[in-house]
Amino acid sequence: MFWVPVGIVLGCSVIGWIIGGAPTAWNVPHQGDGMSKAAALTPEFIAVLAGPRVLTLCVRCEVVRAGIQSVSPRTDRGGEQPGLSRRHSMRLVVLRRRCA
Repeated sequence: MFWVPVGIVLGCSVIGWIIGGAPTAWNVPHQGDGMSKAAALTPEFIAVLAGPRVLTLCVRCEVVRAGIQSVSPRTDRGGEQPGLSRRHSMRLVVLRRRCA
């Protein structure tokens, strides 16, 4: 059963290699080939670089949001009793409760 997926992957790779013209040599650019800079930031490269970072940031934000919502409403009211503002109540009571 192991060899079926291996055969599929290798078969598709060979088919793609043949469709691509069966290249057998590496195309390495040289300094004299009209290159003005050694590296360039293309939109594709930036998307590949930034995409996983944005995804990770969104996942972390969602985890924090869910943690804050999981704190009981009584904890919110507990921060209002000493006269704390909503911002201070969130920082001093709710977030500490979430991290505990």
